[in-house]
Amino acid sequence: MVQKVLMLMREGTYPGLHSSEDMVSIVTALQQENQSIRKTPRPDMMIQRFHQLVKSKLHVLLLLDNHGGHLQCRQPFGLPAATVSALLSMSCSTEVYRPWSRATLEQIATQHLEEALSQQPLQGPAAGSLQDLEKSLVNVATVTASIHCSARCYAERLVSDLPLVTPKTFLDFLNTFLLVSAQFHGKCRWQMNR
Repeated sequence: MVQKVLMLMREGTYPGLHSSEDMVSIVTALQQENQSIRKTPRPDMMIQRFHQLVKSKLHVLLLLDNHGGHLQCRQPFGLPAATVSALLSMSCSTEVYRPWSRATLEQIATQHLEEALSQQPLQGPAAGSLQDLEKSLVNVATVTASIHCSARCYAERLVSDLPLVTPKTFLDFLNTFLLVSAQFHGKCRWQMNR
């Protein structure tokens, strides 16, 4: 499949992409578009022009897994080096995304939890427990990052084809923790007020 994408990027087509009916409709559409030209170009010239248009307007976004199932081959993205080189030479922008490290996860968790706690008013009898949560923020961030890393390792080994553990799931996990924590503190406050 990657070879077909490379050919499409390089040539504007690949063998078998268009049927003969498709080619006739392409030539017809281009002839109608260029009616103002006195001399009608040959069909093969029009097809060549169409392929140039495809190449100039083509935007390709390749999402490649750098390690899922390809660790044994020790090649970038599990592809031959020549293929990766060709992909990179024809691209105008290349971005590589890697999973967040444990330290990054801890930073994000700390910042996310601090922002959430700054928005919650520290009032009433449950304020002490929220302040305790504030004091143990680093520990909570470390634990949530560890849980996420552990889940990511299990997911990569057991169901590597499914994106079950993503940065979004980590943020959802933090939000769920905050929700359960707020519910717990609300329940404690309700019991203390009884």
